[in-house]
Amino acid sequence: MIIRMRQPLLDDRTLINLVQSELIPHTSFSMTETELTQDVMTRLRRGTTFVLSPTHQHPPLGYIHVMIHGKLLYIDMLAISASYQRQGYGASLLQAGENYARSRGCKQAKLLVDEGNKKALLFYHRYGYRTVKHWPDTHYYELFKML
Repeated sequence: MIIRMRQPLLDDRTLINLVQSELIPHTSFSMTETELTQDVMTRLRRGTTFVLSPTHQHPPLGYIHVMIHGKLLYIDMLAISASYQRQGYGASLLQAGENYARSRGCKQAKLLVDEGNKKALLFYHRYGYRTVKHWPDTHYYELFKML
């Protein structure tokens, strides 16, 4: 497996499908397929996306999308296809995103996890993130880590 930069024409449909299958089931918000596609595409244009893939030409099996704001890394989305979870690929993508941010001077990382996504909370806690706030109105946890 390799981690490479997102190739929009090759990857975007798969990334949207990963959001639909791996992230949306844990959220309290509902969107039509068109709204979801527009939202994901807008977000992907605003940051950097690394994908996990068997080769440079294969569609992704997972990805991390990050944005940098000054010295802060914001992890926007991380998803791995269900059949490739619990094999260290999420950790590899997280490390790629954090290394990218460090190379650009980031000192802190932040992300939001849906209240219903207990697996994600455990995952991020395992890699040094701590819950700093709960947003009950929007059903999110805010997590933070010093890089």
